[in-house]
Amino acid sequence: FDPALSCLQAGDIAGAVSRLLACRQHVRKSDIASGLLANLLLRLSRPGDAVEWFDAALKLRADYPEALAAKGLALQALDRPVEAVSSYDRALALRADDPDTFYNRGGALEALGDADAALRSYEQALARRPDYAAALSRQSALLESMGRLKEADAALDRLLAAAPADPDALAAKGNLFQRIGRFDDAVALYDRALAVRLDFFAAHANRATALKKAGRAEESLVAVGK
Repeated sequence: FDPALSCLQAGDIAGAVSRLLACRQHVRKSDIASGLLANLLLRLSRPGDAVEWFDAALKLRADYPEALAAKGLALQALDRPVEAVSSYDRALALRADDPDTFYNRGGALEALGDADAALRSYEQALARRPDYAAALSRQSALLESMGRLKEADAALDRLLAAAPADPDALAAKGNLFQRIGRFDDAVALYDRALAVRLDFFAAHANRATALKKAGRAEESLVAVGK
């Protein structure tokens, strides 16, 4: 496996995959090598091939939580959320303290349309990593889509406490404020987001809308012209 490792050290993922596939019979004899090849294939956006090699690794070692969790990601990329959830569940049965697997499981459950179960999975992720920004962001967006605006606002506050200059979180809270009629507060949040990311075009557009709804017509025209 030395040529493949040399490619990895040089940052050549495609080259490493090519060299591992060239000695696939040897790779199939090692759970670690099979898992490595599967992860590299996933990074190259080849989830179907990745699943094949995750299965090869799991055939050698059924209690391989890292392979099960990563296989879930590959299955999600293949739009197979039912199988993804099953793979995540098997991983969590072996390693229940992994916030990333709970987070990814939440995404698969959202794809299945099970919002309540997805929220529980995000909460499990946050119980293990309270400042998990991605989980807080998804949790807030899902709560807002369910009309649970106070809870969505609380989730955004938690996110901004963890990442106060996150432009996506600032804009999301601005959108939420705009939805409940707090237009001036929304504008202030869009301004904070744009101070971090000037080319945030959605924030520019939503800011202009909030200004118009707040009765600040002249400022709205200036904002549209920017």
